[in-house]
Amino acid sequence: WYTQHGQYQQAVQAYTEALEANPAYGDAWFNLATLHREKKQWLQAIPAYQQVLQLNPQDTEAALRLAESYDYAQQPW
Repeated sequence: WYTQHGQYQQAVQAYTEALEANPAYGDAWFNLATLHREKKQWLQAIPAYQQVLQLNPQDTEAALRLAESYDYAQQPW
């Protein structure tokens, strides 16, 4: 709801709270990373996408977005 209404900070907070309750919630990690990506907060997106891939190494979309985040952040792999 927060994301759909442009309330990104509240959305980040909601996902953070969800992950505190359940750190294995892969969709919350992915959505949190995507929020950071949309705000061009590449350095915050990177660890969230890494967590998605730790939980699901087969997630090709997360792998692609992780690579893009590294590229945009100008960070080495």
